[in-house]
Amino acid sequence: MIVDGSSSEHMSAFKKYSKVDPIGSKLGMYAEKYMYSDPNSSMIKQGMLLEHIIKQYLYAKGLYDCVPAKNGKRYVDLDDMLSFLEDELNEINPRMYSFCNDIRQNRNRAVHEFYDDDNAPVHSLPILESLYRHILDYFEKNRNY
Repeated sequence: MIVDGSSSEHMSAFKKYSKVDPIGSKLGMYAEKYMYSDPNSSMIKQGMLLEHIIKQYLYAKGLYDCVPAKNGKRYVDLDDMLSFLEDELNEINPRMYSFCNDIRQNRNRAVHEFYDDDNAPVHSLPILESLYRHILDYFEKNRNY
């Protein structure tokens, strides 16, 4: 259980991968640290973590260059990456694509306007942690990371 945002089972899950993925692990720990005290910052960190792990996963599978940029954009963004992986994400959990898209949208709101939905970071972090664990386990099994 999280007490004052200082420790929890999620924190230890992010710490588990700190040597293999220091950037993602740190983003996850910061998202958790601010989950109750600053939902805006927590959602920004969660969005950054989501983008980090999705990009790493695509690179590890050799698929990053296959992701098309939609709507005439010059670069591939998180929305494009998530759309490309919709089926794979939903194989992990039938609603994972929807959860990831919610995190992306909440991150965008947090970046472009003050975001003060106290429930969003609390709801989304365990789902993001589950995806993080799944993808880092994939890297460990395939030694691609």
